Amino acid sequence: MTSTSKLPWVDPGAFEVAPGVFRVPLPLPNDGLRAVNIYVIVTDVGLVCIDAGWAIPDSKALLGEALASLGFTLADITRFLVTHVHRDHYTQAVDVRRDVGSRIGLGRGEKAILDRLQDPSRHPHMAQVDQLRESGAAVIADQVQGFFGDHAADTTQGGRA
Repeated sequence: MTSTSKLPWVDPGAFEVAPGVFRVPLPLPNDGLRAVNIYVIVTDVGLVCIDAGWAIPDSKALLGEALASLGFTLADITRFLVTHVHRDHYTQAVDVRRDVGSRIGLGRGEKAILDRLQDPSRHPHMAQVDQLRESGAAVIADQVQGFFGDHAADTTQGGRA
Protein backbone atom coordinates (compact mmCIF):
# COMPACT_ATOMS: atom_id res chain seq x y z
CA MET A 1 0.00 0.00 0.00
CA THR A 2 1.25 3.49 -0.79
CA SER A 3 0.35 6.55 1.26
CA THR A 4 -1.16 9.59 -0.44
CA SER A 5 -1.70 11.74 2.65
CA LYS A 6 0.17 14.85 3.75
CA LEU A 7 0.55 12.95 7.06
CA PRO A 8 1.54 9.48 5.80
CA TRP A 9 2.44 8.20 9.25
CA VAL A 10 -1.25 8.35 10.25
CA ASP A 11 -2.80 6.79 7.13
CA PRO A 12 -4.49 3.49 7.98
CA GLY A 13 -3.21 0.34 6.33
CA ALA A 14 -0.23 -1.98 6.17
CA PHE A 15 2.87 -0.55 4.51
CA GLU A 16 5.68 -2.92 3.58
CA VAL A 17 9.04 -1.59 4.83
CA ALA A 18 11.06 -4.76 4.13
CA PRO A 19 10.13 -8.19 2.78
CA GLY A 20 7.57 -9.62 5.21
CA VAL A 21 7.68 -6.57 7.53
CA PHE A 22 4.78 -4.11 7.56
CA ARG A 23 4.31 -0.76 9.32
CA VAL A 24 0.77 -0.34 10.63
CA PRO A 25 -0.17 3.13 11.93
CA LEU A 26 -2.79 3.00 14.67
CA PRO A 27 -4.71 5.95 16.17
CA LEU A 28 -4.07 7.49 19.56
CA PRO A 29 -6.85 9.01 21.66
CA ASN A 30 -6.49 12.73 22.31
CA ASP A 31 -2.84 12.84 21.35
CA GLY A 32 -1.01 15.41 19.25
CA LEU A 33 0.99 12.61 17.62
CA ARG A 34 -2.25 11.17 16.21
CA ALA A 35 -0.79 7.69 15.57
CA VAL A 36 1.68 5.12 16.79
CA ASN A 37 3.40 2.77 14.37
CA ILE A 38 3.51 -0.91 15.10
CA TYR A 39 5.34 -3.39 12.93
CA VAL A 40 3.96 -6.74 11.81
CA ILE A 41 6.43 -9.45 10.84
CA VAL A 42 5.20 -12.45 8.89
CA THR A 43 6.87 -15.65 10.15
CA ASP A 44 6.42 -19.37 9.59
CA VAL A 45 4.67 -19.66 12.97
CA GLY A 46 2.33 -16.69 12.66
CA LEU A 47 2.55 -12.95 12.97
CA VAL A 48 4.89 -11.21 15.38
CA CYS A 49 4.07 -7.59 16.23
CA ILE A 50 6.56 -5.07 17.48
CA ASP A 51 4.38 -3.03 19.83
CA ALA A 52 0.59 -3.15 19.70
CA GLY A 53 -1.09 0.23 19.90
CA TRP A 54 -3.47 1.69 22.45
CA ALA A 55 -6.43 -0.52 23.40
CA ILE A 56 -9.26 1.54 21.94
CA PRO A 57 -11.95 0.19 19.60
CA ASP A 58 -10.80 2.23 16.57
CA SER A 59 -7.26 0.96 16.92
CA LYS A 60 -8.31 -2.68 17.18
CA ALA A 61 -10.61 -2.34 14.16
CA LEU A 62 -7.85 -0.71 12.07
CA LEU A 63 -5.35 -3.38 13.10
CA GLY A 64 -7.85 -6.03 12.01
CA GLU A 65 -8.39 -4.26 8.67
CA ALA A 66 -4.65 -3.91 8.07
CA LEU A 67 -4.12 -7.60 8.79
CA ALA A 68 -7.06 -8.52 6.54
CA SER A 69 -5.42 -6.58 3.70
CA LEU A 70 -2.47 -8.96 4.11
CA GLY A 71 -4.68 -12.05 4.30
CA PHE A 72 -4.52 -12.46 8.10
CA THR A 73 -6.70 -11.93 11.18
CA LEU A 74 -5.99 -10.98 14.78
CA ALA A 75 -5.97 -14.71 15.57
CA ASP A 76 -2.84 -15.05 13.42
CA ILE A 77 -0.83 -12.89 15.86
CA THR A 78 1.22 -15.35 17.90
CA ARG A 79 3.45 -12.88 19.73
CA PHE A 80 3.80 -9.23 20.63
CA LEU A 81 7.25 -7.85 21.41
CA VAL A 82 6.59 -4.68 23.38
CA THR A 83 9.39 -2.11 23.38
CA HIS A 84 8.36 -0.34 26.59
CA VAL A 85 5.48 0.11 29.02
CA HIS A 86 3.54 3.01 27.54
CA ARG A 87 -0.18 2.63 26.87
CA ASP A 88 0.23 3.19 23.16
CA HIS A 89 2.75 0.36 22.94
CA TYR A 90 1.31 -2.42 25.12
CA THR A 91 -2.37 -2.11 26.07
CA GLN A 92 -3.75 -3.49 22.83
CA ALA A 93 -1.42 -6.50 23.16
CA VAL A 94 -3.18 -7.35 26.41
CA ASP A 95 -6.59 -6.92 24.78
CA VAL A 96 -5.72 -9.13 21.80
CA ARG A 97 -4.13 -11.74 24.09
CA ARG A 98 -7.43 -11.98 25.98
CA ASP A 99 -9.23 -12.69 22.69
CA VAL A 100 -6.83 -15.00 20.87
CA GLY A 101 -4.11 -16.10 23.31
CA SER A 102 -1.15 -14.28 21.76
CA ARG A 103 2.01 -14.19 23.89
CA ILE A 104 3.48 -10.89 25.05
CA GLY A 105 7.19 -10.29 25.55
CA LEU A 106 8.64 -7.26 27.31
CA GLY A 107 12.24 -6.33 28.02
CA ARG A 108 13.72 -7.09 31.42
CA GLY A 109 14.39 -3.38 31.91
CA GLU A 110 10.65 -2.74 32.23
CA LYS A 111 10.23 -5.04 35.27
CA ALA A 112 10.63 -2.24 37.83
CA ILE A 113 7.90 -0.22 36.13
CA LEU A 114 5.56 -3.22 35.99
CA ASP A 115 6.21 -3.95 39.67
CA ARG A 116 5.34 -0.33 40.51
CA LEU A 117 2.18 -0.41 38.44
CA GLN A 118 1.01 -3.59 40.15
CA ASP A 119 1.73 -2.41 43.71
CA PRO A 120 -1.74 -2.13 45.30
CA SER A 121 -0.53 0.42 47.87
CA ARG A 122 0.27 2.99 45.19
CA HIS A 123 -2.15 5.67 44.12
CA PRO A 124 -2.80 5.46 40.34
CA HIS A 125 -1.06 8.80 39.78
CA MET A 126 2.12 8.07 41.74
CA ALA A 127 3.99 7.09 38.57
CA GLN A 128 3.56 10.66 37.33
CA VAL A 129 4.66 12.03 40.72
CA ASP A 130 7.76 9.82 40.57
CA GLN A 131 8.54 11.07 37.06
CA LEU A 132 8.24 14.67 38.22
CA ARG A 133 10.74 14.03 41.03
CA GLU A 134 13.12 12.14 38.73
CA SER A 135 13.09 15.02 36.23
CA GLY A 136 13.94 17.62 38.86
CA ALA A 137 10.45 18.94 39.57
CA ALA A 138 10.26 17.88 43.23
CA VAL A 139 8.34 21.00 44.26
CA ILE A 140 5.56 20.25 41.79
CA ALA A 141 5.65 16.55 42.76
CA ASP A 142 5.16 17.51 46.42
CA GLN A 143 2.21 19.73 45.49
CA VAL A 144 0.57 16.98 43.45
CA GLN A 145 1.19 14.40 46.15
CA GLY A 146 -0.21 16.80 48.72
CA PHE A 147 -3.40 16.94 46.68
CA PHE A 148 -3.69 13.13 47.00
CA GLY A 149 -3.16 13.32 50.78
CA ASP A 150 -2.86 10.05 52.67
CA HIS A 151 -4.17 8.09 49.71
CA ALA A 152 -0.79 8.23 47.97
CA ALA A 153 2.26 6.33 49.12
CA ASP A 154 5.55 7.64 47.78
CA THR A 155 7.82 4.66 47.28
CA THR A 156 10.72 6.70 45.92
CA GLN A 157 11.10 8.90 49.02
CA GLY A 158 11.29 6.31 51.79
CA GLY A 159 7.57 5.62 51.97
CA ARG A 160 6.58 9.18 52.90
CA ALA A 161 2.86 9.75 52.45
